[in-house]
Amino acid sequence: MKGKVNISDSLLTTVLLILYAVGVAGLQFSETKSLFLAMVPGFLLVNLIILLFKHESFTKSFGLWALITYVIGFSAEWVGVHTGLIFGRYVYGPVLGWQLDEIPLIIGVNWVLLAYASRDIAGRVFKHPVLRILFAAVLMVLLDLQIEPVAQELNFWIWADFQIPLQNYIGWFGVSVLLFSLSEWLFKRWYNPLSVQVYLGLYVFFTLLRLMQ
Repeated sequence: MKGKVNISDSLLTTVLLILYAVGVAGLQFSETKSLFLAMVPGFLLVNLIILLFKHESFTKSFGLWALITYVIGFSAEWVGVHTGLIFGRYVYGPVLGWQLDEIPLIIGVNWVLLAYASRDIAGRVFKHPVLRILFAAVLMVLLDLQIEPVAQELNFWIWADFQIPLQNYIGWFGVSVLLFSLSEWLFKRWYNPLSVQVYLGLYVFFTLLRLMQ
């Protein structure tokens, strides 16, 4: 693509590793914890920006998918917070930044980020569309299993009775299946050399934070 900035995969991978390592370290010390919590929305946004540096082609179909993913993810969270349906009963804390009707605006970005990486990885493993959809949804749930305990501890969001319900993971799977079904309808697949690094990086990041709680 004319005018596209060419940044090596290894350089961006190094940036990601530094980002995760500094993030884990910064959240361990009382002197820096509040600062790093304030940077969480930026952390999620930077992950997505780095990932998109290596996206193959910004077509209308891809833009439509990203927009739909943001809207569906945000809407699902709104339903969850205001009704208890889909994920269970929970409320958002202040950590994730600006909110619209009690839902952080960055949460839609989080859905796009995780769905993008999961869908790309699933597309490399399976050729059959149904298997791609299901495997990508499983990847989303596996990552959420690590995120949830950390998120509650750091006040990203708080569950009723401080218990993470099974309904949450079922809801994550269901919403993910919907999103990945739409991606199959809009286009077959994409390839991004950083998807695995971002997915594994986030998985290890939240796993380490969970172990250090």
